[in-house]
Amino acid sequence: ELALPPLGGTRGRGPSLTAFFWVDSMSFDMKQALATFDHRVQMVHLSGDRILLMGDVAKALVADTDALRLGPGREAMLDADKLVVQFATAPASRTEAASPADSAGFGTLRLRDIRWNEPTRLNATGQVRLREGNRQLLGQSLSLDADNVVTLRGAPNQDALLWEESEAEQTSRTWRGPVITWNRTTGEIVAPQSRVTAR
Repeated sequence: ELALPPLGGTRGRGPSLTAFFWVDSMSFDMKQALATFDHRVQMVHLSGDRILLMGDVAKALVADTDALRLGPGREAMLDADKLVVQFATAPASRTEAASPADSAGFGTLRLRDIRWNEPTRLNATGQVRLREGNRQLLGQSLSLDADNVVTLRGAPNQDALLWEESEAEQTSRTWRGPVITWNRTTGEIVAPQSRVTAR
């Protein structure tokens, strides 16, 4: 299965593309803008010139990708057994009058009110792997909160792992421990009770 949100910029950051793939089931709570994906889930997020990696998918959404004037972008890929994602919504989306659909339990949100390329929170569980830039994270669960902080937890008998490589300096570092947090805004990594190795 493939769920493909619209292609477009959010908050002035330029165009981006987020795609979700899953095997078993997907449910969506319109009241909370909350999506739940189950079994062998993969989330791919591309921005800037990285959206061209989606090839025909990007071209299907944008007639002329050359006209986008894409700058340097980012690429992130998340694999998990289960993924719950909450999306941002338009500021006015919850203040408008209820529509006839509300009587069916859909709330006041409309599909166009949801910022599909702007996940505000996510929670991934079961053999989680995140690859973004020069970092890879492995663990049993991973969460991203509204402050853009990633929390990675290991299993009872297996530590969480964060691996970072610097091509420019030809070095790499590895953090291992029960809990690792990574602030994606500041780049700070905190890993209490962890072991850090470098080469």
